[in-house]
Amino acid sequence: MMTHDEIVNICVDDQHIGGTLVAPRTLVPGVLFVHGWACTHEFFAPQVEQFSLDHRTIAVDLRGHGQSDAPHQEYTPRAFADDLAWLCGQLGVERPIVVGHSMGAVVALQLAAWYQAVPSAIILIDGGTRTLLGPAEVPDSEMGLTDIMRHGTDMEPVRRSLDAAQASSFDAQYLA
Repeated sequence: MMTHDEIVNICVDDQHIGGTLVAPRTLVPGVLFVHGWACTHEFFAPQVEQFSLDHRTIAVDLRGHGQSDAPHQEYTPRAFADDLAWLCGQLGVERPIVVGHSMGAVVALQLAAWYQAVPSAIILIDGGTRTLLGPAEVPDSEMGLTDIMRHGTDMEPVRRSLDAAQASSFDAQYLA
């Protein structure tokens, strides 16, 4: 039976981010679970239960999902990544393993591209990221973005490529 160390309900600019934080702060490395579109932190409940035995686990509701508020602002993978980087700082979570499913995989990839010091590793589950090609200005752009991120030092071309790939997918006119 899972016991919650804390229920996360944090304010960011008067907006609430909800979710669960399980296991004492002393268990490392932390594991941050990032759900997909139209899901909540509960999507990862079985994994949180298992991994919380020996890891600090965090399963968060991204803005506009579950217990989090739905402010009138961007709902993009980059904006979600900004929220996660801020949340890790607020909770004192250093270098978590970030597990993203579906849209959460794209968010994890954005987090790694923009906040390299935050994740120690990213695990991308069914996120459609396997087929993303590297930026044209990077030699051997047929190499996947994750390979470039793993071995590259300049993330700016990767960031531009990710932003361009996601821009049209999250048009505000289609979001409620």
